[in-house]
Amino acid sequence: MTRAGGLRVSGLRAAVLLASSVPVLILAACAQDWIPSGSARVLGWHDEEIGGLRSCVAYLEVANTGSVRIERSSLSLRVFTASRSYFRTLVLETALPPGGLVYAELSVAYADPGESAEADGGVELVSVYFE
Repeated sequence: MTRAGGLRVSGLRAAVLLASSVPVLILAACAQDWIPSGSARVLGWHDEEIGGLRSCVAYLEVANTGSVRIERSSLSLRVFTASRSYFRTLVLETALPPGGLVYAELSVAYADPGESAEADGGVELVSVYFE
């Protein structure tokens, strides 16, 4: 009797485990329906003097490519010169509806007034995150 009862309990546990895993599998399969997704790119950059400091000003574009609203975007950039690299992260608190587009700019002051962003690929996106 213990053996038969043990089989029933094991079968019951398996059924409960299977039933509880189905919603998880469904949510994972439909992640694009509830996880924000987007794209970002560097449109261009130039050097200028800001507040007496020579700086690189980068222009960015962020697009919502998903089906849910993006509440916040985080963009990490690398600006590199012949001497060194500069890393900055820009957090945009702008809500972006599906299909929406927003433009932003970020300035990075150089340590040496003689520096300038490289002409080819002097500003690049290192990472992007959407929530």
